[in-house]
Order: sequence, then structure tokens, then C-alpha cells
Amino acid sequence: MKFFQFVLGFNVMKKNKWFEELQENIGNSIVSGASSLKRDIENGVNLLVNNAVSKLDLVTNEELDSQVEVLELIREELSKLNQLVTNLELRVEELENNK
Repeated sequence: MKFFQFVLGFNVMKKNKWFEELQENIGNSIVSGASSLKRDIENGVNLLVNNAVSKLDLVTNEELDSQVEVLELIREELSKLNQLVTNLELRVEELENNK
């Protein structure tokens, strides 16, 4: 009788160990799968963002700075031209009044 109890007890221990190993393997697979899924999602989101950004009409900081400088020069020239037009208008008015 002790022999059967020993064999059955050994069998149960083997089954428990097998179930524990199975549980551990499944747990590791889930963790590995979740990590892989996270990476896949991050890559997908990065791809979507990069596609969206590439479709936008964007400029670099250097291009923007260059355009700001050009705009400032144009404003200065426009201001000078406005002053010149004002002076010419005054001169024309003065000449008309002296007739």
C-alpha cells in the first residue's frame, strides 16, 4: 500500500511541477507578448505621426529665421517709401498752393 501511495504522491508532485512550469511559461509568454505589442503600438504611432507631419507645410527654424530677417528689411524699406511718398505729397501740395 505504501508503494502505491509513494507512486501516486510522486505522480501528483510531477503533475504539480508540470502545471507550475506551464503557468510560468504562459506568464512569460504574456509578458513577452505585451512588451512586443507595446513596441508595435509605439512604432505604429510614430509612423502615423511622421506621415501626418510630412504632409504639413512646415519650415525649419533656420528658414523661419531667414524669413523674419527678410520681413524686417521689407518693413524698413516700406517705412522709408511711406515717408518718401508723404514728403512728395507735401511738396506737390506746396507747389499747387504757390501757383
